[in-house]
Amino acid sequence: MNLIEINSIIDKVILEFEESPVDFFNNGAKGELLYLNQMKSSYIRTIVDIVSSVPPNKNIKVLEIGSFLGIVSIVLSKIGYEVYSTELPEFISNKNLQRKLEENGVSYHQVNLKNYSLPFSPNTFDIVIMCEVLEHLNFNPIPIIKEINRIEKINGLFYLSLPNLASLGNRIKLLRGQSIHNRIEDYFLELNPDVKWVGAIHWREYTITEISEMLDKFDFYIDKQYYFDSSDLLKISWSLKALLKKAILSMFPSLKGNQTTIGRKTKNSVYKFFFSEATLPGNFSPKHDLDSSVIRSADRIMN
Repeated sequence: MNLIEINSIIDKVILEFEESPVDFFNNGAKGELLYLNQMKSSYIRTIVDIVSSVPPNKNIKVLEIGSFLGIVSIVLSKIGYEVYSTELPEFISNKNLQRKLEENGVSYHQVNLKNYSLPFSPNTFDIVIMCEVLEHLNFNPIPIIKEINRIEKINGLFYLSLPNLASLGNRIKLLRGQSIHNRIEDYFLELNPDVKWVGAIHWREYTITEISEMLDKFDFYIDKQYYFDSSDLLKISWSLKALLKKAILSMFPSLKGNQTTIGRKTKNSVYKFFFSEATLPGNFSPKHDLDSSVIRSADRIMN
């Protein structure tokens, strides 16, 4: 399957959403339709990478974590994978979205990642995809990576895409003395029942080396890492600003706005956590994890 074919399928799926929007918040879906077109280059990148790494086959089980409108999941299902998707209950409970996923053979599940649990058996998936999700987690993400290791097969593909903390845009903001994080106003918007701006905040972005470190500790071998900008796939304007940006990013790819990591699971992780919400049954052992006198002191404080 070539780039032209993939682009055509994505266009058709986006057109179906434009003709019959999900409209999460009953506001005409203007924001959703704008988002779809802004994300098109990312959809193309992801599908091309997946197809190039693991050719379509109905025996290949794919899980997309944080599928949002489900474009990637739907496209992968259309081209021949067995696809599952997860999303926050606030989104996946939408009947319009459920209908679109069902019509395209995508199995969906309500999952809030801060519960540190994915509702799947060990060694289930050949591919796990998590695009533009990690930066939205306002809690320690490490146990989620372990969960992905648990549900993925040995040699399974872990596809992780997210913003690049060290991007040109972020560096320019810092040089101007501006914050690279969301505005304080955004924190209030996310909690405002009239706005319904769920999950829109980037709580923590990462560098590509931090992603490598994270995956390495959970026994993922890094197949490939690269930086990405929408102009890599889509036509850019001929304005001086756009051309200058293109030239700079061509010379210094590490300044691009997004990054992609493709890893493969080498073995089941035995990494343990301690003294936090991430502690799972069997992970806490006073004998090995902490001196008993410290535990007694902590127990007195807590009780």
